[in-house]
Amino acid sequence: MVHMSVFQMSVSAAILILAVVIIRAFAGNKLPRLTFVIIWIVLLLRLLIPLSVPVSIPYSYSAGAAVFSVNTFADEAMRVFTTYEHGMHFKPRIFRTGACDSNIIAADGVLGNLSAVALVRGTSENRHLFVTITAIWLGSAAASVLFFLGAHLRYRKEYKASLPVNCDKICEWLKEQKLIRSIQIRQSDIIKAPLTYGVLKPVILLPKTTDWQDEINLQYVLTHELIHIRRFDVLIKWLLVIALCIHWFNPLVWTMYILANRDIELACDEATVKAFGEKAKPSYALALIKLEESKNVFFPVFSNFAKSGIEKRINAIMKIKKTSVIAKFAAFIMVLIFVLTACGAMQQGPVEVTTGTIAVGLTSSFRIEPDGILWAWGGNDSGQLGDGTTQERYAHQRIMENVTAVSAGPLHTLAVTNDNILWAWGENNSGRLGDGTVTRRYSPVRIMEDVIYISAGGSHTMAIRADSSLWAWGANEYGQLGDGTLTERLSPVKIMEDVALVSAGAYHTLAIRSDGSLWAWGRNNRNQLGDGMTENRLTPIQIMENAASASAGNYHSAAILEDGSLWAWGFNMSGQIGDGTRMARPEPVKIMDGAAYVSAGAIHTALITNDGNSWVWGSPVGELEPRMVMDNVVSLSVGAIDSARHVGHMMMLRNDGSLWAWGNNRNSQLGIGRTRQGIINTPTRIVIGELPDNE
Repeated sequence: MVHMSVFQMSVSAAILILAVVIIRAFAGNKLPRLTFVIIWIVLLLRLLIPLSVPVSIPYSYSAGAAVFSVNTFADEAMRVFTTYEHGMHFKPRIFRTGACDSNIIAADGVLGNLSAVALVRGTSENRHLFVTITAIWLGSAAASVLFFLGAHLRYRKEYKASLPVNCDKICEWLKEQKLIRSIQIRQSDIIKAPLTYGVLKPVILLPKTTDWQDEINLQYVLTHELIHIRRFDVLIKWLLVIALCIHWFNPLVWTMYILANRDIELACDEATVKAFGEKAKPSYALALIKLEESKNVFFPVFSNFAKSGIEKRINAIMKIKKTSVIAKFAAFIMVLIFVLTACGAMQQGPVEVTTGTIAVGLTSSFRIEPDGILWAWGGNDSGQLGDGTTQERYAHQRIMENVTAVSAGPLHTLAVTNDNILWAWGENNSGRLGDGTVTRRYSPVRIMEDVIYISAGGSHTMAIRADSSLWAWGANEYGQLGDGTLTERLSPVKIMEDVALVSAGAYHTLAIRSDGSLWAWGRNNRNQLGDGMTENRLTPIQIMENAASASAGNYHSAAILEDGSLWAWGFNMSGQIGDGTRMARPEPVKIMDGAAYVSAGAIHTALITNDGNSWVWGSPVGELEPRMVMDNVVSLSVGAIDSARHVGHMMMLRNDGSLWAWGNNRNSQLGIGRTRQGIINTPTRIVIGELPDNE
């Protein structure tokens, strides 16, 4: 289930409250009043439960169901208040309208879709604003709680001084009522009209001036209050108060508080009249008028027989009639619609995937914490951790500060800092680091400026600069750099313009331009370019249109189109395409809908769908079709397969900030400490800076 913020709950509920207000105005007297009470309860749960409750049809491999979510209106506004948490992040560029507009996701290990270069900094001003707003909200909520709680405690203290009613008629009436909860009937000289308080031990409190000889009015009063007790109306009013305290800033929640209290009384009036028959309407209305003459003070959490709005109550009473079958059916349908809509509203809109915050290499792992600190652990034989050594690390090592993105190749690593400087370290044969040498680097070295997008391939590297130009360097024996040659490059060379996304695979590369066109080049012996051929391409060729993101694996590729559909092609012996077969696919084939982010590994693939579920297929999981492995995932990274052991590892980041990993741990790459198990088959939580004592 997905956690929601108070702001998201409040905005999405406000839309539903407005709908109820409109329906109530036009059909309030045509539907049973209990209908509106039930709807208010549904909206109360919507306001008080900060969790998603999915009601959509689960995604299949061929189609995904669209989910209605009024939360969409709140999502953009919430980003303003969450920016400070991440120090600096990048605003995605929108290619065109489509399912992935608000969240065009980069391939595995890259920074994100940054050709718009719209940096949103988490400045001290952002933090101060957020802290100020939070303080105001908490202070006002606390003041509201103190007001309502103070009033309640004050009145309860006075009511405890009331006396029990010792009357034969009352005792006889109590015996006739069949309730699990015991009811007390007491009288007090400080009230002028009857009321009910208490949830587990309800009390009907009557005025001391009650005319015990007026049996008809007494029956009206007792029946009215009994209905409140049976329907737990006092509890509902408490929930209304709690919702009001939390969402005090929302005027529609105040509207809901007023109307819901009114509907509770109207529904109780309706039930009372039906209990005595329609002929009782005039006398029951007269009883209300008498009690209105001595109206009580404000009782926020008690069910009161004679509250304000008496004229509307009397008008409603006189219009009460036997409910028709059509009206009952209409009430049922309306309640059902609001239940499903509210549940849909509770469900988060398309998940906001974050990229570049986690990365896994062949035997190494990396995580950028929200404070910008880059941590690394695992294998380090080529210096790929960047800690200045070649020592394997089972404990998390602090590498750099002010990091916004990280990308890991099998033996080299890239990082971008918040000043858009690209740094690299690790293995450097073929010039994959781009520093003009082939010298291995054990600590980060500065490569170039104005970098907004990175991807580390098998032995080559790709980067996008702020002007949307694509640059490449490193090995080029199959044309994976795309510069029209087979010459390795020790320093960055410019490849093409107007590029929004790039993904470097083992020996081939994919790129998406700002018009949504997908381009591929490099090795093609396993159809990994998707052009239907097996010839290597030394320069980019166009493969698809309307692409939103893409990922290049070892010998296969995957792409998500703007409509959210996932397509894959290339080598498929291990089922890494995900189409249920082991047949190679020379051209793209559709796998499923509802895709938000895809990562192609060596012989496996991982995906995050719009609902935040992660899916994996291929080896080593042994699935030919997508299998769901975890929910509430916002980022994932799959590593290369160890050629000697044929087992890689994977990390996933959930929306609560927790980090999980599983797979090969022979080099401590899972970050869970040294264990006797070389392979961990189930996701295990990683806590940065904390490791169990299991050496």
